[in-house]
Amino acid sequence: MAIELLSAGEDCRSCKEPLVQPFLEGTMLQKSQFDIGKSNTNQPMTATEAGFYDVHLWEFPIMTMLKLLIIGECTAEPYIDASLTYISEVDPMWESDLLTLVLNPEAVVFANPIASMVCAADCVAVTAGKDNLAAYFCAGCDGNLYPLTGHIYANDDAVRTSSLITQRLLTKLHRQGMLMRTMGADAMCEKTWEYFTPRSQYRLSMLFPTPEAKGPDCCHRLGDSVHDWSTLKGGRKKIGNDNYVYMLWRYNDCCVRYVPGV
Repeated sequence: MAIELLSAGEDCRSCKEPLVQPFLEGTMLQKSQFDIGKSNTNQPMTATEAGFYDVHLWEFPIMTMLKLLIIGECTAEPYIDASLTYISEVDPMWESDLLTLVLNPEAVVFANPIASMVCAADCVAVTAGKDNLAAYFCAGCDGNLYPLTGHIYANDDAVRTSSLITQRLLTKLHRQGMLMRTMGADAMCEKTWEYFTPRSQYRLSMLFPTPEAKGPDCCHRLGDSVHDWSTLKGGRKKIGNDNYVYMLWRYNDCCVRYVPGV
């Protein structure tokens, strides 16, 4: 028997201040003595030219926590409670573009003006309601997906930046095998490895600083224009808030095996 489920699987948050947890009401995990989670550059840049964001991933299996669906085959991750599964402050690759380039050499091919033109077309496709899986190096209207680090070199819109950082994290974790594909016939009974983010598998919903669910829609596609899902709802960026929290909804195809005599 096949079951299709769109469940809240992860909770992503992008932060300007290292080790702060917006999900825990701004709790600071630790005061760093060695500037952990901060990026340094030899060339001064203004706030509108560059920025650096840390990002955290919490597993938030709401269906399991509420005991609404307890089927092993339909549980993408083995968590039973909220769990912190990734924190960029202790990941050296999240801070270094050069180190990330060594492990992701395709960034040289995709980080160029021609790829940017393709990403502009990808933005149009996402706006039209299509998940263009062929443009796997793009982040829709958020721009180019590369490099897979916390560095942003066109920090003109904090909301769009937080959305781009979230997509970079998804691609990075899919590449490392920390996230898997749970959608499709071949992933129905067992999740499979996917080198790039299967964008049609996910939906995002901003929780903080402005809950997206207050509007007509609960969530949006990866790479959808912020002018579509954020501006019209108001409160795009509240003064004093440089941290953003998103609920990541994951589409999960699963099969329930038939056991004779049960």
